[in-house]
Amino acid sequence: FFMLSFVMLAVSFLFYPNWLLPYLQAGMNNLRADFGFTVFNSLMDLFPSFGRLLAWVVVVILILAFGSEWNTAQSAEHSTDDRRFYWLACLSLAVAPLLGFRTELEHLVVLVIPLALIFSIVYDRWRRFGGGLTFLLLLAVLGVPWALYVFVLPRFGLAPKVIFLFPPLFTVIGLYWVRWWALRPPRVWADLASNQS
Repeated sequence: FFMLSFVMLAVSFLFYPNWLLPYLQAGMNNLRADFGFTVFNSLMDLFPSFGRLLAWVVVVILILAFGSEWNTAQSAEHSTDDRRFYWLACLSLAVAPLLGFRTELEHLVVLVIPLALIFSIVYDRWRRFGGGLTFLLLLAVLGVPWALYVFVLPRFGLAPKVIFLFPPLFTVIGLYWVRWWALRPPRVWADLASNQS
């Protein structure tokens, strides 16, 4: 990765030697621009009286939970656990839009990776009902925003705000729902028997 990055950086300086300063200026302009969605703007529009306080509560809880998970992952007994690292990487992707940074709706496409983890664990954990439950979860993650956008929210003008909040919240809740099975392989005889049937 670093060798390829170095080569690409060298090639870019050969073709356009003065690209670095305009790139940094564009990055600063994007930070100053008032575009995209944040958890603060969305919750203040949804709940005008206490939305800002609610947004701070969400951000603080997520930061504490996220820091706790990373601290647990750094401990000696969990430092080589691939399952924990993959779950934590998915949690990082899901939590990032809810930490107050400005983002666009199309940037939420990265939530496909944690959603795939959730769906695969649900399917593997509940073999008999896993397919139906996975289909219901997929229907919820795709159908609820669509139904809200078409039928409910156009009257209030809040459709983009709710659609921005729904996928990350759904993904974070889903990741914590499957956390036990994501971090631990089936060890109990009942778990092994249900997986084989």
